[in-house]
Amino acid sequence: MKKILLFGSLLGGLALTLSMISNEGTFQKYHSDGSNETASSVNPPAAKTGAPGESNCTGCHSGTAQSAAGTVDFTFDGTSYIPSQTYNITISNATAGAKNGFQMTILDDGENAAGTFAAGTGSGTTTSGGRNYIRQTSSVGVTSWTFQWTAPATDMGNLTAYYSYAESNNNGSTSGETVYLGQSTIPVDATLSLSKYEEIEDQYKVFYNDFTQQLNVEYALYSDANIVIQLIDLNGKLIQEMNLGSQFSGEHLEQINLPSGLQSGLYFVSMFQDNLVFNKKVFLP
Repeated sequence: MKKILLFGSLLGGLALTLSMISNEGTFQKYHSDGSNETASSVNPPAAKTGAPGESNCTGCHSGTAQSAAGTVDFTFDGTSYIPSQTYNITISNATAGAKNGFQMTILDDGENAAGTFAAGTGSGTTTSGGRNYIRQTSSVGVTSWTFQWTAPATDMGNLTAYYSYAESNNNGSTSGETVYLGQSTIPVDATLSLSKYEEIEDQYKVFYNDFTQQLNVEYALYSDANIVIQLIDLNGKLIQEMNLGSQFSGEHLEQINLPSGLQSGLYFVSMFQDNLVFNKKVFLP
């Protein structure tokens, strides 16, 4: 009886050891994330979107990356963004595998982070290298994720959403998997840019001060910009140019001395804020 018990104990220990080895071999397919040994099928490592300077999901999944066009759907619940507004985004694949995952970041043309994410069902957020990311927290049987994105507080121009979508057959290995890479443009609202231009133009004022015999120019800046003011006659001839250099945001008043011998009449006063130009007419005695 003692021999039978001893043999049973040995078999039980061997089975436990083999189970641990098997589990360890499967687990090594994934990355660690944080203090807990969480598989990347739950929280993939950041910076795997295929954005400039980043790798993609093929670091953990077999095969080469393919275009997401025609396979992965990116849905943005607007045609453009307005600063500080919040939008729903959905990423999905109707023909995806038994286990799936994704990761996304949104950048401006200078490759800077734009806006912030708020997790939805089955997704979570993280940051790395100054960029914001949204990624899956549920993967088995999930083919679609919807979450929120809040646009940046200021106009950052057209933005690009970079995303990587991993499709797996959940067979416990890296075989039979496909990674899709895509990017979608999120333009800035055109009417917003127009109204901003009109607001700047409305605050741009030019008048001649009879007492000081100077040209007074008032303007407002919403961000730092290089300012150049030109005095032009009605024939388009440049009479005077004043490069005021870089100016801080806020309201400004410039008092400009006019050249001697200037003929009486109407003139254009053009103000350049970087590449934006604003024109006013003024009568000079």
